[in-house]
Amino acid sequence: IIISQGYEVTSLANYLEESNDLFNRCEVIIRPYPYAWQEEQEDGYKRVTNIDRDIRIEGGSLANQIDWSDAAIYGCTSAAMEIMLQGRIGIYLNLNHIFDLDPLTGKGDLSHVYRCTSIDSLKQSLYEIRRMNSQEYSNFIEKQQEFASNIYAPLDNAGIKKILIEHNIREA
Repeated sequence: IIISQGYEVTSLANYLEESNDLFNRCEVIIRPYPYAWQEEQEDGYKRVTNIDRDIRIEGGSLANQIDWSDAAIYGCTSAAMEIMLQGRIGIYLNLNHIFDLDPLTGKGDLSHVYRCTSIDSLKQSLYEIRRMNSQEYSNFIEKQQEFASNIYAPLDNAGIKKILIEHNIREA
């Protein structure tokens, strides 16, 4: 689980209080947000680990953590694209208090992105992933990789040059 806002930990703890078996049969690492909201995160992590003592809180290399996982849960972080491009299943979990800050909203066809807004939808997504055979898992990942790779389009050098000319800006 990749945390990108301090309040996301509180929301996650609230989910776990409602359903402390949420991550049964899962090995879970929560990746803290390293740059801010430390006190709020620490309070949330205490709540989370009091509810489910098997959950680990670990920093370190994001790439290594994604590589270690079969699926990664994210909220409002661009790490969603990294998850998918690295060949793992990304699961969006709405951990927001007021506004939905999903970085993938409006970026294309989200039909191959698990999108969870409740405990039940997260449980259903985890269940579906567990039931996938290796071919289904590979096919799903391929579709997510295609989706994520289309978010970052290659530079259009001709288009950039045209804009520079139209605005009388000289190339450096």
